[in-house]
Amino acid sequence: MSQKDAISNNSDPSVNHQHHHHHHHDDSFGDFQATVGRASAKASIVGAWIFAVLLGIIGIIMAIFAFIPTYKDDCQDDLESSRRSLSNCKEAVKTKPGMTDKPSIPNTCDDEKDKVSSLTKSCKKSRNYLLLIGLIMIPLGVLVVWGAKAWDRKVQSSRSAAQFGGALTEASIISDMMRR
Repeated sequence: MSQKDAISNNSDPSVNHQHHHHHHHDDSFGDFQATVGRASAKASIVGAWIFAVLLGIIGIIMAIFAFIPTYKDDCQDDLESSRRSLSNCKEAVKTKPGMTDKPSIPNTCDDEKDKVSSLTKSCKKSRNYLLLIGLIMIPLGVLVVWGAKAWDRKVQSSRSAAQFGGALTEASIISDMMRR
C-alpha cells in the first residue's frame, strides 16, 4: 500500500480521486504512467523551445555572415591573390610589347582570368549555402516546437496518449539504467 500512496502523492488531485474509487493496482499504475506522460510532454515543449531558440540563433548568425561581404574566408583570400596575379600578368603584357614571341610571357592572361571567374563563382556559392542553411534552421525550430505542442495537446486530452508517453519515458529511463 505504501508504494501506491507514494505514487499518488506525486500526481495531481484528480488522479488521487480515482484512487479511492477503485483499488485496482493496474489502474493506479496507468494513472501514474499517464501523469509521467503528461509531465514528459510538457518537458518536451520546454526542450523544443530551447532547441528552436538555439537553431534560430545559429540560423540568424549564418544568414548574417552570408550577407557580410567583409566576412573573410579562404575563398576570398584565394580570389584576392588570383586577381593580383591577373593584374600582374596584364601589367607584364602591357610593359613588354613585342616580346610576345618569348614563351616566358604569354600575351593573354586566360589562365588567370579563368581562375578569377571560377573562384568568384565558388565564393558566391558557399555564401548562398550558408544563407540557405541558416534560413532552413529557423522554420525547423518552429516545426519542432509545433510538434511538441501538438503532442502535448494530444497527451492532455487523451489518457492513452499520455500513458503511451509515460511508458516511453519509463522505457528510456530503464534502458539508460541498463546501459550503465
